[in-house]
Amino acid sequence: MGRSQGTWAEVLDHAKQRLAFLEETHGLRRRQEGRTPATVLRYRGRELGLEVVFEWREAMVDLLVVRLSDGALPAGGYYMHEGRRIRRPLGEVTAGSFPDETGRLREAYRLRDPDRYHRMKLQLDVYAEVLRTVAGDLLRRGQGVFEPPDPGDRRLP
Repeated sequence: MGRSQGTWAEVLDHAKQRLAFLEETHGLRRRQEGRTPATVLRYRGRELGLEVVFEWREAMVDLLVVRLSDGALPAGGYYMHEGRRIRRPLGEVTAGSFPDETGRLREAYRLRDPDRYHRMKLQLDVYAEVLRTVAGDLLRRGQGVFEPPDPGDRRLP
């Protein structure tokens, strides 16, 4: 088996480059936190944020939508805070209104490549492409992305 080419720093740089439009186009603020076993790139708006979670041991990347309060993370809990859901995987958020993108996200999660750095970059490429399509809608909907869909909404399949 050949050696992996690349470094964790290159994966992070790749993510920052591919997701720069979140700052430039949508005005989100980026912050990097943690090192090992996981690093998180947080993109924060006023009501919503996006978290790109790098699981270095597993060589996987997850993307979560986060409920914010005036641009700040809730004080406690990871998925729940004060009885409310505060984090959802992007694929769960897109499932009703963006079925094609949801399928692409599922495929990205299952990507396999012997080079772990390359696999993570491939995942990031898909996440960036999907976010280019859905970020404006998510940010416009704000915390509404955490509410169950209205059965009378004709936009949903």
